[in-house]
Amino acid sequence: MSDIGGESLAAPQGMLVQLDEFRRLLFQALNSFAPFGITHGDNKLDNYHVTGDKIMIVDLEKIDDDSADEHERPAVNEAIVDFLSGHYQRLQNRFWEEGLIGPEEG
Repeated sequence: MSDIGGESLAAPQGMLVQLDEFRRLLFQALNSFAPFGITHGDNKLDNYHVTGDKIMIVDLEKIDDDSADEHERPAVNEAIVDFLSGHYQRLQNRFWEEGLIGPEEG
């Protein structure tokens, strides 16, 4: 595996993206698989890295053949974004409460 740089979304340094931007970038990353008819099947924050102005998916062990047709994929990806956004927001709040990030950062 290559070093793509950036920061894990499960680390304080990866928690510096505002929630609305996080959602947009994550949806964009997930949709990059759509032309290949696959979905990322291991949806944990540490499987995603913020690299510049993108979110990159780094653990590809659990790739699923997507049985959803191309019109259903955006809804599937939106559900994944909703799920991970909740985790992201809770972890971001915890890091803020622990003083690992400041309110102006997260």
